[in-house]
Amino acid sequence: NLRNLNHSLLAFRLIKRKMPMITRSMTKKRKRDNTNSKQSEPAAKKQKTSAKKKAAPKKKKEPKKTKKQAKEEKEDDNEFGVGSVAPDFTIINEKEKEISLKDYKGKYLVLYFYPKDNTPGCTKEGQRFRDLKKEFSNLNCEILGVSADKASAHQKFIDKYDFNFSLLADTDRILIKSYGATKAGNRIQRSTFLIDPNGKISAVWNPVRGTA
Repeated sequence: NLRNLNHSLLAFRLIKRKMPMITRSMTKKRKRDNTNSKQSEPAAKKQKTSAKKKAAPKKKKEPKKTKKQAKEEKEDDNEFGVGSVAPDFTIINEKEKEISLKDYKGKYLVLYFYPKDNTPGCTKEGQRFRDLKKEFSNLNCEILGVSADKASAHQKFIDKYDFNFSLLADTDRILIKSYGATKAGNRIQRSTFLIDPNGKISAVWNPVRGTA
């Protein structure tokens, strides 16, 4: 079920690849297309001048939006995706030390959200990131896990499974909600975000496929 948990590493490698180059043949084709479009312009202008102008239909007044609809639209405007600025945060980790997004400026960051410490799926997910930690580090990429568990619970979870990265204690679920890592029933949606060295979202898995 958790075969896709190395998704962030694969995406990071894709991001590092060079963009395809424009060849000479592609450039010539573009020039031909531009020449053809210019030749067809006079004919198009004649058609426009001969056509009669139609009166624009009167616009119907849209019904007034309810407060609920306005709120939903505002929430939609606040949604983010690949290329947008990652929501900032300052939150404590397992050692009750404050961790901020700015601490990772100049590095890639995998920020993954999971439902609860010491549950089967979350344990396997953490172990997968633990085993890949060296590969991530070689790519200038750090890892942070996030759940609503307390700092003390995180420390026990880390000690039990030898995790080599920090877990953030978002007990008020502020960070979880700001990244949209929620689902029905006030539950945490297992999801992962790859943030680039400039603090922008490079990739999103929400939800992570193949997991509960």
